[in-house]
Amino acid sequence: QIVGKGEVNNVYVFFTASAKFVVRIDPNEDSPERFEKEAWCINESQKNGVLGAKVSKIGMYNGHPYIVLTFLEGVDGYETPEAQHAKIWTTLGGYARQIHNLKVSGYGEKMIAPGVFNGSWEKFLAYNISSLTGEDKLINLGIITLEQSKILLDVFVKLKNTAFNFGLIHNDL
Repeated sequence: QIVGKGEVNNVYVFFTASAKFVVRIDPNEDSPERFEKEAWCINESQKNGVLGAKVSKIGMYNGHPYIVLTFLEGVDGYETPEAQHAKIWTTLGGYARQIHNLKVSGYGEKMIAPGVFNGSWEKFLAYNISSLTGEDKLINLGIITLEQSKILLDVFVKLKNTAFNFGLIHNDL
């Protein structure tokens, strides 16, 4: 089990003779619907050039949904040299742009699967506003400073009265 890395899921890494995988089990859900939506989103993103893990299986274990993904080798944010942060964020921004431009048609009404935001822009904003504190993981990782966090907070607060029509968003993945 990978401890301390996931916010919602229990995350595990396992090996076979020829491959390495990640398993995420959501102890708060009782249906695989959210992971089915996530798999659809991952596949659509990959068709459009966004790099990521491949979905190997979705199922139920002890009454809770799980998803099995191929393991991607890499370095996490704690291990990334500060000199590479700008390049990483630029690359992630490019992927975010590609993801936001994907049309959500094709998955129909299931795009609003049970979960934290349930497709609500207001809940998404509220979540991000409440996350932009001195305890924000991005500050602890050295990705942003407390001053930058305050600027982002101000931007999110100003967006409260703005409606958006997004394609996919990061929590779809």
